[in-house]
Amino acid sequence: AVFRSGEPFVGKEIPAKLGPANESRQGFYNFVFQPLSEEGAVYGVLVVATEVTDLVSSRVRAEESQRQAIAASRAKSEFLARMSHELRTPLAAIIGYGELLADGITGPVNEEQKRQLTRIRSSANHLLSIIDEILTLARMEAGKEKVDLRDVNVAELLEAVTTMAEPLV
Repeated sequence: AVFRSGEPFVGKEIPAKLGPANESRQGFYNFVFQPLSEEGAVYGVLVVATEVTDLVSSRVRAEESQRQAIAASRAKSEFLARMSHELRTPLAAIIGYGELLADGITGPVNEEQKRQLTRIRSSANHLLSIIDEILTLARMEAGKEKVDLRDVNVAELLEAVTTMAEPLV
């Protein structure tokens, strides 16, 4: 048609084969058909074709990467939830037995032991709050957590941090 009309033609994303030598290269191409003429007589047509499959495959790769990222995020959230659950169970036992000891249920407890048990309970509760924060973060990433803003007594917070850090010092 370009040869007969003498008018150029631009085609975009046309499914095509590029001749018998390229039978295996099927896909989408951008074409430019430019008539070659001299004194108004067309003697040939210059064809330039650019394969678009790279663009299509890039889009497919990007979509696949996005699906993998979403799957990885879900797997991470599930892992965090399971890990947190597995940590909370033995931690609850530690806190419970610590309270039994501190209350003197298993026998008399002197003042130094009470002080040590208070530190154990404080550290265990701190660890429990870290686990809760991990679970909260996982829920936030999953869009299932609401923010709860509230006032904090800074003096009490610093006292709790001091109590936990004192054995390390």
